[in-house]
Amino acid sequence: MKLTLRQEQVMNAMCRLGNVKRVSQYLDIQPRSVEAMLQRIKEKNQYQERLLMLLDWDRQQRPIVTG
Repeated sequence: MKLTLRQEQVMNAMCRLGNVKRVSQYLDIQPRSVEAMLQRIKEKNQYQERLLMLLDWDRQQRPIVTG
């Protein structure tokens, strides 16, 4: 998933904080800006559900652990 720096910040904040209102307060932007950004990311990357997109993003950000 290729994102701008601001989109990465929104995605990371959503994974950490879990709610648009908290993300908007944390990043000091309007809640509808967060909603719009998440919608654009979802459409651009052809995700059907926001939750699946966020889970995929969170998994991609974790380091790979090998035994």
